[in-house]
Amino acid sequence: MKSLAGKLGVTTGTVTVTVDHLETNNYAKRRSTKADRRVNLVALTEKGKKAFEKHHRFHLSLTEQMRDCLDEEKTKQFLEIIQLINREIFQTRT
Repeated sequence: MKSLAGKLGVTTGTVTVTVDHLETNNYAKRRSTKADRRVNLVALTEKGKKAFEKHHRFHLSLTEQMRDCLDEEKTKQFLEIIQLINREIFQTRT
């Protein structure tokens, strides 16, 4: 949970509550490792994988709709801005 919290830039408490919710609703499952039973691995269930795929398709569709509203020059500017934001976000989390 600590590693996942660090990558997401949130507290371990936030990750624990979120994973609890996902597990309660059968979207994810925890399992401990044989090497260290204190370590929990979190994996999507089939229901979770289907929900992820549905969200991913929606995200792609939304991205295409946004891109279709822009001409070539504005699309280039938009991508540069998004890349800048991503760099800034990921620099602050590492």
